[in-house]
Amino acid sequence: MPENITIDLIEKLEEITKDDEIKKLKKLLLAADQKANAAEKKADKASRATAESNKLLERSKSQLAEQRKKNKTLQSAYNQLKQTSDQNKQKLDNALKNIEELEAAASSDSNDE
Repeated sequence: MPENITIDLIEKLEEITKDDEIKKLKKLLLAADQKANAAEKKADKASRATAESNKLLERSKSQLAEQRKKNKTLQSAYNQLKQTSDQNKQKLDNALKNIEELEAAASSDSNDE
């Protein structure tokens, strides 16, 4: 008879141990699930931040391309103005030279008389 009691006690102890292990496993699974959910939320947040960052990067690239285009236009306009200015300066220098020559000729004519 004591042998049957011992077997019953061992079986009950095994059931208690199994229940404890199941409870521990459930706690571990719950904790792992919570960590997985938190990691998924962080990944989603990072994904959204990356998408927003990419949008900003593309907008910046577009603005940079537009600014470069404007800079080329401005550089071209500046070069044309500089060329015109240089031509006008040359014309003025030539006109001044002609005036000086005419004044010298007129002075020479008045000295001959």
